[in-house]
Amino acid sequence: MDSTKFKSLIKKYGLIFMGTFLITFFLLITFNSKFNFPTFWGDVHIGKYIYLPFGSSVATACFVTVMIEAYKLFKHA
Repeated sequence: MDSTKFKSLIKKYGLIFMGTFLITFFLLITFNSKFNFPTFWGDVHIGKYIYLPFGSSVATACFVTVMIEAYKLFKHA
């Protein structure tokens, strides 16, 4: 993928993806001690107290971005 296609992809989907990633990341960190979420590949879980949900946040951000774009596509159909 050349740099112009990558830049247009980031310009189009980057804000939705990063916003969802950050919101999900902080929500998972905040509520992990209460709900003990299952981990995805890429999550860092050290002991009882350190949980960094990188994989879960990326998966959720991808899902939300695709769902928003699918909604936009089918709304016009």
